Amino acid sequence: MFVIKRILFQKPKQASVEQTLGGHMQTWKKFMIGGIGGAIPLILNLMVIDYQAIFLNFTLLVGLGYFLRFFVYFGIGGFWASLHNENNKKKLFELGILAPALITAMINAGNVKDSISPLPLPEPPSASFSIISPAYADPVDTQIPKQFAEQKETATQQIWRGLIGSFPQNTWFIITGQSTNLNQATLKANQINKTYPNISANVYQSFEDSSLYMVVIGEHLTYDQAAALKDKAIADGISKDTYLWQLPVK
Repeated sequence: MFVIKRILFQKPKQASVEQTLGGHMQTWKKFMIGGIGGAIPLILNLMVIDYQAIFLNFTLLVGLGYFLRFFVYFGIGGFWASLHNENNKKKLFELGILAPALITAMINAGNVKDSISPLPLPEPPSASFSIISPAYADPVDTQIPKQFAEQKETATQQIWRGLIGSFPQNTWFIITGQSTNLNQATLKANQINKTYPNISANVYQSFEDSSLYMVVIGEHLTYDQAAALKDKAIADGISKDTYLWQLPVK
């Protein structure tokens, strides 16, 4: 009697959304769960790898690039999870992680490759040069030496740094001589500019020793650009002691 009464008067349980739809979770729910999973690789990568690249000279445009990357990862994770006929939240979360994790791994591999010098650099010559005897040298308009510094990023480069977390690659210089005498370094630069019209030589103050002046024939280049220009300059007659130097990353 008790059982019959319970059956007759018991309120029916309200069917869940999944049960109403025949046991299938709604697509937007799958998308949200997968999207959250897709954001996880980005957050972990920021804590371990991207932190220095993103917050080194942080700007609003770098932040914009990073948030664009966040939404792309969220969208990829959500889209991938929503394609699967799966209702288990844990599995949908894991499916969302998959594609963004692979993308993050490929980006990190590319950034590591770009940050390594392809070949060991030669030791720079320690001897200063002497070009023309002071008795016969023409009067020299002494150059104000330039300073080795990072080139200002464009808006596009800032957004790109936020998107992929890479450091600037145009940090290579080509040095063909050095002197403790600014006039002598300027004379060397002027001589190169007159002899080689396709080469632009400038005098820089040494990054490490303010009393030393460097004659630079290539500035703010990628490694490949600098190596190619150095080889061409040597083939054209520039000193074989010419070498590459990279501006240290702060």
